[in-house]
Amino acid sequence: MGFQVGDKVVHPSHGAGTICGIETHAMNSAGASSSYYVISLMSAASRRVLIPVDNVTLIGLRSAMARSKMNEVLEFLSGRPSSLSNNFTERQAQLCGILKSGDPRQWAELARNLYWRGLKKKLSATDLEYYTRARDMLAGEIALGDGCTIETAIKRIEDRLRARFGQ
Repeated sequence: MGFQVGDKVVHPSHGAGTICGIETHAMNSAGASSSYYVISLMSAASRRVLIPVDNVTLIGLRSAMARSKMNEVLEFLSGRPSSLSNNFTERQAQLCGILKSGDPRQWAELARNLYWRGLKKKLSATDLEYYTRARDMLAGEIALGDGCTIETAIKRIEDRLRARFGQ
């Protein structure tokens, strides 16, 4: 898949951003070079990542979700929560896999399930990190597509969760 400067993309680990350039860098002493997408991330104005053009599929870089899909994804926040394993190790493996999936629907489900779990009992520090990461990854993609700030997108997510489950 080829991207152009200005395209809105999502990296499964780093989150949403905009391709702000394509650079070529020498890779070894033999002079071989590779092209890289330069992505300016939503999560930090000064943070940029370089993604090898040839490894886009392997890495999982994808186009940001269309604006028409945002409400559909936000609906997952209002859905019925799923129980998570009570076994800490199993739960962490499951949550890590969901975050790495790069799928905004799964991020929404993860945020919803951990929010609900947190209402029943205090989240562990690790569970809270996973909740925050899923919420922030989702917020970055919403902010990128909507043209709003991440803070505004986070508020939308948390308002939706509070409306569904209460405080």
